[in-house]
Amino acid sequence: MRDIRRIGPYVDITDGRSPENSELLIKLGIREASFQQLSRHGLKTPIAQYYGLVQDGLLDAVHLFEGIKRPLMHGEDKDVDKRVLVYSWRPEVDYEWEGSPFDGWSVGRIQPLGRVFVVLVRPELDPIEYQGIGRVSGSIEKWNWVREAPNLAGAPVDWEDRYDKKIWSREK
Repeated sequence: MRDIRRIGPYVDITDGRSPENSELLIKLGIREASFQQLSRHGLKTPIAQYYGLVQDGLLDAVHLFEGIKRPLMHGEDKDVDKRVLVYSWRPEVDYEWEGSPFDGWSVGRIQPLGRVFVVLVRPELDPIEYQGIGRVSGSIEKWNWVREAPNLAGAPVDWEDRYDKKIWSREK
């Protein structure tokens, strides 16, 4: 778990793999409002998973999909579901939060068997360039474990039905 890097509306900035080329890196951020919502509702496990799996583990993604096949709206944007990016991989551990919200820590646990971890990213329509950081290309919106596909290691079950298209796959 590393210290968070606040900038603009983001509580933290991390690296992710580019949709254009899995060898290239882009900056992704989690908005303060999203993080505070988890905290307000006492959702300690997703916070621990952010620190343990998303923050630096996003680079381990082996698949990237675009577009979810269910309606999703963000603000007035009714078509965000078509642009959402979904990163997936099979981490070796899961994380839970121990201790108080203010004086706790992320603890590694055994990963759920037969599951992969997915992170949903909403591409920024007008990415802002931050001095010393670069352009933040997307907002990390949600993450969770889902069953693994039997026909594509590291991908969610029924990925062909869940997403519009597979952008890339890579060897880990």
